[in-house]
Amino acid sequence: MAQKATKSGRIDGDVLVGKEVCEIVTAGMYSDPMAFYREYIQNAVDALEGVGSLPKGAIKVSIDVNERSVTIRDNGPGMDHVTACRALVPIGASDKRRGVDRGFRGIGRLSALAFADSVTFATRRSRSEEVTEVVWNGSILRERLENARRAEDVIRGCVEVRNVGEDQHPEHFFEVRVAGIHRHAAGRVLNGLTVGDYIGEVCPVPMRVGFPFARDVEDLLTTAGGLGSVRVVINGQPEPIMRPFGADIRLSATRRDDFTDFERIAVPALGADGHSAIGWVAHSSYQGAIPRRAGIRGLRMRVGNIQIGDDRVCDPLFPETRFNRWCVGEIHVVDPRLVPNARRDYLEAGPHTRNLENHLRAVCRRIVRRCRDASRRRLRKRKAVSALREAEEGYELAASGYLEVDDAEGIVATVVEDLRNVKDAVDALGVQGLVARIRELESRVSELEVTGDGLRREGISALEAGAYRKLFGALVKVSRSPGAAKESIEAVLAELARNDDRSSSSDMAP
Repeated sequence: MAQKATKSGRIDGDVLVGKEVCEIVTAGMYSDPMAFYREYIQNAVDALEGVGSLPKGAIKVSIDVNERSVTIRDNGPGMDHVTACRALVPIGASDKRRGVDRGFRGIGRLSALAFADSVTFATRRSRSEEVTEVVWNGSILRERLENARRAEDVIRGCVEVRNVGEDQHPEHFFEVRVAGIHRHAAGRVLNGLTVGDYIGEVCPVPMRVGFPFARDVEDLLTTAGGLGSVRVVINGQPEPIMRPFGADIRLSATRRDDFTDFERIAVPALGADGHSAIGWVAHSSYQGAIPRRAGIRGLRMRVGNIQIGDDRVCDPLFPETRFNRWCVGEIHVVDPRLVPNARRDYLEAGPHTRNLENHLRAVCRRIVRRCRDASRRRLRKRKAVSALREAEEGYELAASGYLEVDDAEGIVATVVEDLRNVKDAVDALGVQGLVARIRELESRVSELEVTGDGLRREGISALEAGAYRKLFGALVKVSRSPGAAKESIEAVLAELARNDDRSSSSDMAP
């Protein structure tokens, strides 16, 4: 029926919310099938925290590849029949508190319908009650979207509420069963390793003990309150899922970087006492971009200790976005006036969000300065190492006896000057690993007696040696380095030796 306005301004008609709303909050809201793990674990954490059971809370994830189904169960307080019907049937209606509870819009529980045939919610509050099941049939939902006119008709047609008398369930619990997962989503959703990595990155699970700043992070979150963690287990594994932070940063199969120091972050709230957000950065030597597969790169944002967005969420706050790939850290939003948007990929716009962004830009600039300083330091170190290597090559060339004494002494003077510069650079950088090499070379240079008898050892006569030394002196001047010059000289001497061997063989022939 078309809507029309009366003279009083009141709208007449029976369709105020169209059926397309149902599609928007299911297939249209979530593009990543992994998101339903976040939504259902988020709801479980809210339920556990609401009764003060988060420290003892447990969430079990069961994946059945053959049946293409996933079950997520928590040991929270559960719901009675009336509460379950009121909470699990309507769309966009929730008793949760905006800005306090992690989920409050009443749409996240439908996130799996975009990727599965059905979603079944099962719960009870005590053993004296029957288990209530609320079944959302995704196949019927999609069919009704084609034919029904109103959102209410769509919902009534695809939702079934029933009581289950079987007593095999826990005393109190809440469970979500996602069945008939579509094949285009099954590759990720049903892969236990992929699911574990996703939950470890996104959900409020504990830090690994091996992370050097695990205690610092836990202390920081404890002082904020309401940012605890929960035990999540997949397919009955003995060890729960942990956050991906480890003892170091794996840059590649052969390169690692160490964490060096821990920086706490506190963003003041706008127009009030307290904080808008707290956070931390685990600094390192900033050797370059951290691989995405490490699961830790980027300054990330979390609300209620659940990630919003991904590792790129703070990219716009960096002067150069590439440096967000170099760092490791988290921003935990604690001001209830800062609310995630419906897709949970950022915060709702407003003055409090702008206040947070302005303060975080300063944090990002400090990180960029560290990255640039580390890059310049590595460049100076590479130059120092290169100069030391060239000084070592110069010493070897001067000590070889292949050159005129004056040429060799000139090279020694250059080596002494290079060593002085390298030593100053190493002292400024505080690089202890090069000190021993410098001292050893200084000792060898001080004991060197330059001679021109190297060619004699090669079997070249005194008459010819002078000509060869002049030739080799000219070769040194056009070579890119002392090492390259010495390599060319030795190649010439090797060819001379081979010619002598061939001549000797010819003379001995009958």
